[in-house]
Amino acid sequence: MAVIAAAAVTAACPAGGRLIGGPGFAGGGGSGGTGGGSLVGTWRNFTTFFDAASGDTIVSETRWTFTADGACSKVVTHTFVNAGVQDTIFQGSCTYTSSAASVTITFMGSSVPTTFSVSFSNGDLLLGGFRFQRIG
Repeated sequence: MAVIAAAAVTAACPAGGRLIGGPGFAGGGGSGGTGGGSLVGTWRNFTTFFDAASGDTIVSETRWTFTADGACSKVVTHTFVNAGVQDTIFQGSCTYTSSAASVTITFMGSSVPTTFSVSFSNGDLLLGGFRFQRIG
């Protein structure tokens, strides 16, 4: 169950990513891109789930950063509440192109792009159906 929840909050973690510690997901990358002005900045999503195997509550934080020149990065950190441990489980650099309704992301080391729907609601980014708040 925890794996399914973790997979949902870490969608599109490519093989070109760098595992920092603990279990993680991998993915891939590419080249070039043009950035969408409204995407530019750093965005954060928190999701909380219970891992029945460990009996711990996990807070998953996903941060996306998009620059004006088409570069991006993704960092996923899990905090194990009961254990008091924090692990960065995925960190990857990428490039992106965007349109009014989507963003296509290619992680470094991969030639396989992933396209997400994009919209905005009350200043929040809805990226692939997940809500992200601007933090930078």
